Amino acid sequence: MHDQSYPPQMIECEPRVRKVAATCLLVLAAGCARSTPSGSTRSDPQARSDASANAQIASNKATAGWKLGERYSYRLALTTNLALSEATAFDFDVSADLVVIPTPATTTDTTLLLALRNWKFVSRVPETQADFDKLVPAGEKSGCLLVLSSGHLTEMQFASGLSALIANIYREIGSYLQFAKGADGESRYQDEEYDTSGKYLAEYLREGASDGWRRHKLRYLSILGATSNVMLPAKIVPTVLASESEIQLLPGGRPGKIHAQDEIAVNGAQAPLRSKTTLTLEAGSSGAVNEPPDFSAASSHMVKVAADQPYGDPGALDALDSARIRGLTFAKVSQQLRTLADAERAHGAPSSQPSGEQKSFADKQRLYVALAAIFRRDPETVGLAVAQVRAKSPISATLVDALGSSGSATAHEALGRLTSDEALDPKLRARAVTALARTPVPSDAAIAALKARLDKDPFASDALFGLGTYTRRLRDAGDREKMTSLGDYLVSRLHDAGSIVPHLLAALGAITNSGYDNALPSVTPFLSDPRDTVRAAAVRALQSMQSERIDPLIAARLRSDGSSEVRISAIDAARVREPDESLTQAVAAAAVGAEDARVRYRAVDLIVHWLPNRPELHSTLATVATNDKEPRVRERARASL
Repeated sequence: MHDQSYPPQMIECEPRVRKVAATCLLVLAAGCARSTPSGSTRSDPQARSDASANAQIASNKATAGWKLGERYSYRLALTTNLALSEATAFDFDVSADLVVIPTPATTTDTTLLLALRNWKFVSRVPETQADFDKLVPAGEKSGCLLVLSSGHLTEMQFASGLSALIANIYREIGSYLQFAKGADGESRYQDEEYDTSGKYLAEYLREGASDGWRRHKLRYLSILGATSNVMLPAKIVPTVLASESEIQLLPGGRPGKIHAQDEIAVNGAQAPLRSKTTLTLEAGSSGAVNEPPDFSAASSHMVKVAADQPYGDPGALDALDSARIRGLTFAKVSQQLRTLADAERAHGAPSSQPSGEQKSFADKQRLYVALAAIFRRDPETVGLAVAQVRAKSPISATLVDALGSSGSATAHEALGRLTSDEALDPKLRARAVTALARTPVPSDAAIAALKARLDKDPFASDALFGLGTYTRRLRDAGDREKMTSLGDYLVSRLHDAGSIVPHLLAALGAITNSGYDNALPSVTPFLSDPRDTVRAAAVRALQSMQSERIDPLIAARLRSDGSSEVRISAIDAARVREPDESLTQAVAAAAVGAEDARVRYRAVDLIVHWLPNRPELHSTLATVATNDKEPRVRERARASL
């Protein structure tokens, strides 16, 4: 092991470290996921969650076991495999020595300096070992700060320019070092935590009388960076295929040994992902730190990343594109896509066998992902794609979608021209607008193209919804200047809508997507509009705003509005929020006392969704399960007890 003194410069990283394909595997999947241990039995996470419905949410938490002035060592072994569209993109092992040094902390918050030394990468994907070897020097100079609040991972700090792979290895370790105990003496409880993929619900089980525990990830609640539902695009949440962690705590309370294996899948993104990881951390020696690092100086030069936000570096996208393209060209991809399209038209289906359909789908997904990467890598291919679209190519729809997915400003400019091309099939023009609206990267060109669409049709819902989604993404990315400019633009559209209902609904729908707090004064009057549809849309427009005034406003509509449509909209808005007491009570009251069975059913369904965080609502469900006059409402409540 290296010297016990770790000055702040040890966590700085050379800003021009060469990026390789491996650096962004975790950015794509929002992090490493994990796989089931050998000999364990896979189980349905939802079924296991239902079986654990009466388990208590963790309480009386405290971060224990980390003493100031001490230096702790661990041995790390990590295996990661990631498959993209059924093709293995990454499959590697990393081993290293981990040094952990606690910083000054409160009774509930602890900041740990993590430093990995003696790195060794082993890649099982041909011709990639050299790329991993180039990361070793950067790994030796890297480190991070990990913040645990009441045992939960809440923040990590990285040196600016640190590669995504190294940063997410640290994050992976941090997610397993978190451990929030339940109430005194509790041997089974549930808790919400964050890892490199997102927010999940975990169940803890004590092993015998010792301080050994098993942790199961029951299900994911959100991915990193996705804080709310929006109208476009669809929400993507990882699926837990298997999960098992064995944790042995030392007498002081810190982890002594961790062995974790998990596996997740992500569907609904640009390409299906499947990720597996095995992680082992085993404690070694500990001792006093001779010269404690200057943590305040180190922190001032680092990038802070909240537990619910992803980490990425400037070279990550380009690095992963190499893995996506894998030697393909635009000509090859377009030809293969045309061949698949011709086969489907000739035979009506890829194959009479399900395996044939699955293979065709996987091939199209792989080619689609490669196509979007090619548009990013080679802007000249954008013109070739546009020429094929205008020539009525049989793959025009796929080309349009891939142009939007690419996030390329050149592609977005081309889509903008297609949206106004009167010679183009109207369905393709509409598809170009949708492709722009769904792009993961709202470039200036994309914003300009959607605004140009609104210059011709001021209340086109597809363009308005897209700009609303852009506003929220800019907010989540921390770009407040662009967020404010775009949010104010949407508010102006709301003012221009006058009393025309379709225009109001389009503008309010855009604000629903945006989560723009400054729109609240303009939306509030519509909560009392005499028209049910307008009030319902106004309630939904509040759902993603972050102001503390939002929950009481939604609760008021749920309690007092005479329209079932409005009350159901209030329930839908509440579903994407972390509810305060006023909203929780309003939903409980609706579940028990609403006249319309539809409202009661939706309220009960939301309570079931909230139950892991709000176990006190069990009594409401029990009341409904016994007394509700509508059989399907009773059954919905009964099924969760």
